[in-house]
Amino acid sequence: MAKAFQLLEGFAIFKGFILCQQAPLLLLLYMFNFFKKSSSLSEVRFDWLGTDIHSHLLPGIDDGSPDIASSIQHITALKGLGFNKFICTPHIFTELYPNNRETITAALAKVKAAPELKGIDISAAAEYMVDLDFNSVMEQGPLMELPDKHVLIEMSYLAETPDIEQHVFNLKVAGYQLILAHPERYTFYHRKPEKVERLKDMGCLLQLNLLSVTGYYGKEVKEAA
Repeated sequence: MAKAFQLLEGFAIFKGFILCQQAPLLLLLYMFNFFKKSSSLSEVRFDWLGTDIHSHLLPGIDDGSPDIASSIQHITALKGLGFNKFICTPHIFTELYPNNRETITAALAKVKAAPELKGIDISAAAEYMVDLDFNSVMEQGPLMELPDKHVLIEMSYLAETPDIEQHVFNLKVAGYQLILAHPERYTFYHRKPEKVERLKDMGCLLQLNLLSVTGYYGKEVKEAA
């Protein structure tokens, strides 16, 4: 169960995505209360969230589920916690996970064909690493989107992507609505919150990792969340 939960990062309560530009304080307090009062993960329920928008549940194509058996196990476990819709977002990262629409669609087909997962709403988009190779990824054709042309992007945990604002501008011009994955985990922003504010002002939504508010990634990330 814990491993399954680790593979699920983002969450949603409205039209398949959250957090807008500010996390509703009441929502986060409610979520934190769930963890604080529960003696084990199995006691936590997420029916009130419903949809996850950031997970690595497709088999064998990134650092998530290694095979279809694991995908079935993890999705079944998460369904048992109350999630009823999954938009899987495998990494597209040229250096490590050179996925594309074909590899992701093929992995999704394996999951959807599993009899154990019949009736569960599972689809796929992608989590795009915005790095020096990102322009070449853009040139390959339309990006894999979440609902309403939202695209999930990330950066390295080590340093801000050079020209990140130019990339954001280019994506907006191309008609995409951007969601920046787990900004609270970018430690280079912890002492420069104005940089995150700038990305928000440019139209980036912010996707908080559910585990960040519990201290799973450490005290600094929890405080940033």
